[in-house]
Amino acid sequence: MKFKKAKGLADQGKVQFKGLVGSSLYFTVISNDDHEVIFRITNNRWMCDCEYYTRKNLDCSHVLACKYWLQQREAKELEAKD
Repeated sequence: MKFKKAKGLADQGKVQFKGLVGSSLYFTVISNDDHEVIFRITNNRWMCDCEYYTRKNLDCSHVLACKYWLQQREAKELEAKD
């Protein structure tokens, strides 16, 4: 269920990349509420401010949407190099 939601969020353009600050990537994911997602590159750790992530410390649909968004972006960059 959360994988389907994550793909839908990314495919609908609801993942907004805010930028790289230091060694962290910052995103906003527009869902029922806007959620802030951070990827700490140095320790390969994802974090989200949603209740699911906060309570369970597991990847939520917002984190998964950002991961999917990054994978799609990398795939497009590789295609452009061919």
